[in-house]
Amino acid sequence: LRRVATEKVGQVAQVATLTLKRNVPESSQMDTVDDRFIQSRGVSKYLSDKPEKIVVANTHLFYHPMADHIRAMQACAICRKIDQIRHQRSSSYPYPLVFCGDLNSNPLSGTVQLLVTRSLLPEHHECWKHLNDYVWEMGDNEYMIEHGYVGNDAILEEGAEPTYIEEAFSDAHQDVNSLNEESTA
Repeated sequence: LRRVATEKVGQVAQVATLTLKRNVPESSQMDTVDDRFIQSRGVSKYLSDKPEKIVVANTHLFYHPMADHIRAMQACAICRKIDQIRHQRSSSYPYPLVFCGDLNSNPLSGTVQLLVTRSLLPEHHECWKHLNDYVWEMGDNEYMIEHGYVGNDAILEEGAEPTYIEEAFSDAHQDVNSLNEESTA
């Protein structure tokens, strides 16, 4: 499973740590604010506890309907990386997180359960039911996008577009039977 996760999970997330801009009022402006208002509303606590950074993560998980187990592995890898980045500040006060993207999952899926509860039990049948049936399509030329860059690695002139050879591929969402029917027709 570790080998599959390493080889097949791939690049599934972009994670950035953003530094927040602080708009601290000038002391002359603070003199006009009633101290009782600041203490009663928790404004001073907000100003002192406001995080310096925020972590933003975006993902697009694998699409295949028989591959919830792949999406669960991808989600696990993403969570580990995000936790590592969020806890750089300290373990007790991690950076806030904005997590977005296309999970290709329904709310009852193993992937969503993992993200919400931080665990996924072996008894979660829907997540694991295709574990032994699903065959990863990567490596089979029938499903590969064929394209290539034509040119050299020299820097293009300003405004020039690279030239690509023609792309030819089957719709990745088609099933194997419909692809076989098309090839024999």
